Amino acid sequence: MRREEFSQLRVRHIREIEGIWVFDLHAADIDLKTPWSRRYVPLHRDLFALDFLEEMVTGRSDEEMLFAEVAKSTANDVFGDGVGKRVSRMMDKAGMQVVRKNGSESDGVYHPFRHRMRTMLVNLNVNEGIIDSITGHSPKRRGGQQARYTDTVHVPVLKKYVDQVLLPHDLRELRAAWEKSAARPKP
Repeated sequence: MRREEFSQLRVRHIREIEGIWVFDLHAADIDLKTPWSRRYVPLHRDLFALDFLEEMVTGRSDEEMLFAEVAKSTANDVFGDGVGKRVSRMMDKAGMQVVRKNGSESDGVYHPFRHRMRTMLVNLNVNEGIIDSITGHSPKRRGGQQARYTDTVHVPVLKKYVDQVLLPHDLRELRAAWEKSAARPKP
């Protein structure tokens, strides 16, 4: 998902459809980039290993922000500026570096993950329409039969392909780095 998408989510935007847990980006109160961004994004299987539901959803009010530490920036009226900085600190602590295709280091830390996910799905030979359904891109821009005749891709199909992506880092290590990145330096 885009940083601004997940940063707006409330607890109620995590729901179960056909036995599959998803981020529900269909709600009218979520400000999305395009109409094609309205979609269901299945939770990757590795999020369950991190007890995502137990820690982020269970026992919380539906109206609470899913990521309580994320707020709308007063400087530029978008969500997620703070999380971008925190992810950058987390990556530094974990020794990770985001590199562009040309080999230079990226100054943006979150958006390249979307590019990486798309590349991983392409390398798995996932159909472009399914990739668009996961990432919130319009198949209409490419034209052709698929764009003309394809409707909504079902959640179980999306889940199948999301779970095929092997994340390149140990999420437990990233979680520890995330928690350390929230700690303030001692004076």
